Amino acid sequence: MLEWIQRFKSPQNGIRQDYAGRGLQYAGEFIPTGITGIAQPMDVAVIKSFKDNVRHSYLAFHVEYQFPETRDQKRGLISSFVSEAWRNVSKESIRREFIKSGIIPVVPRDRFDCFRISAELEEEAPILQDQ
Repeated sequence: MLEWIQRFKSPQNGIRQDYAGRGLQYAGEFIPTGITGIAQPMDVAVIKSFKDNVRHSYLAFHVEYQFPETRDQKRGLISSFVSEAWRNVSKESIRREFIKSGIIPVVPRDRFDCFRISAELEEEAPILQDQ
């Protein structure tokens, strides 16, 4: 992973300093600089599918039902569309696009297969887990 990060790391890109300034001091370990052009296939394949799913749910709902009256109803409805849309994006398509774009999620993990941060930072940082 470190070789991959070094290959795309750009010293003039200030993203690491920007994240550090916001208190996200570990982002540089998992989000390499210069990733935008590489991540484009992921955006096109996965995010497009997600957006299409949201759009379809939204339109299908409003063909049958009226628009919600309150903000809370609108938030709840949109949240349900978003949740359903993510469920409809297959794990396999996400994996396939990561591989196709060259972004293979092989970041440091602990023995429980959870994301892990370098040993010297381990005491301060929580271990992230997929839910």
